[in-house]
Amino acid sequence: MKNERLYVPALGPVYEKIGKYIHLIMRVGLAIVLFRHGWTKLFDPEGNFALTTWVNDFATSDMLSFIPGIFVFAWLIVLIETVGALFLAIGLHVRLVAVSFFIFMCFAMVLKLPPEVTWPWGFRPIEKEFILAFLALYFIAFGAGNHSLDNKLKKVF
Repeated sequence: MKNERLYVPALGPVYEKIGKYIHLIMRVGLAIVLFRHGWTKLFDPEGNFALTTWVNDFATSDMLSFIPGIFVFAWLIVLIETVGALFLAIGLHVRLVAVSFFIFMCFAMVLKLPPEVTWPWGFRPIEKEFILAFLALYFIAFGAGNHSLDNKLKKVF
């Protein structure tokens, strides 16, 4: 951005420095959110391994038990939120992780959306998933950025 277009031209160098690292900052931020969600599925608050309990609770809930292969889907969610988060943080296969996460967020929005949606109040339960889905779309479109392992690979998704 040209400094003469800025209301405060002195901020131009700051914007340029942030711009060089914005993909990294956004990737790590999303990875932290994802990993925290995955960690809570892996371990309970006391530190005990709780994955099988979470998968069973998720897959046998009244809302989801009719879906074929729901146990596999539950395991995939945990993989996206843990291994996918680590890949996202280091910038490895970012588009693949982002597509997986986008699909997961769309599924979560459908499940959390109240039956009778009214604008704007009915949208509130899915705001977080909506924002995270659009952040995933950003990485699908633009990839991992310069500061990533994907940038070092000859081919990427």
